[in-house]
Amino acid sequence: MRISRRTLMLGTAAAAIVVACAEQGTTNPGLLLPAAPSRSVSLLAGQLVINEFMADPSAVTDANGEWIEIYNRGAAAVNVQNFQLGSANDAVHTIASSVNVPAGGYVVLARNASSSTNGGVTVAYSYGTAITLANAGDWIALRDAAGATIDSVNYTSTTPGVAWGVKDASLDNSTVSATNWVLQTSTYGLGDKGTPNALNNGAIGGGGGGGGG
Repeated sequence: MRISRRTLMLGTAAAAIVVACAEQGTTNPGLLLPAAPSRSVSLLAGQLVINEFMADPSAVTDANGEWIEIYNRGAAAVNVQNFQLGSANDAVHTIASSVNVPAGGYVVLARNASSSTNGGVTVAYSYGTAITLANAGDWIALRDAAGATIDSVNYTSTTPGVAWGVKDASLDNSTVSATNWVLQTSTYGLGDKGTPNALNNGAIGGGGGGGGG
């Protein structure tokens, strides 16, 4: 279990070790897969948040409809070009083009950038086949250009056609559970449920990817 996001922002060695364990998750216990966990914590930890993700779309295939939403809780925009995405069974992917995450705003990173074939999502950047989110459980990591962990999420289940979304982006989101995650209820595009590029269903106060940090 990873400690709170507030503690992560202290950047202590102990926090770094805990983040590494959370990023490892249960699907990569040997640290031997290509996307082995980072053992350092980025200064952006607590600002950029993995806020929502669709791992098992129903309206389109997984190859077309998987996506990850990043929310910026901070007061300044962040360009994530050259930042890294990782998951349990994939090699680390470096974001190759300019992607600006506005203060208090969102970007969606996805396998397929075309809204006409990805289920109706507006996508800021496509990572193509580099990242594949397993339906039965996986972890997702966002790292800065130096490879230090900004945020990581571990999940053990999905519901077909429904995205998971954070309730309060200021709290620990390392493990997907009812504590700080909720299955989304709004319908988008071709009929799957989620809130890509918008406030999450079930968001508490200004958290859950809405209203700034």
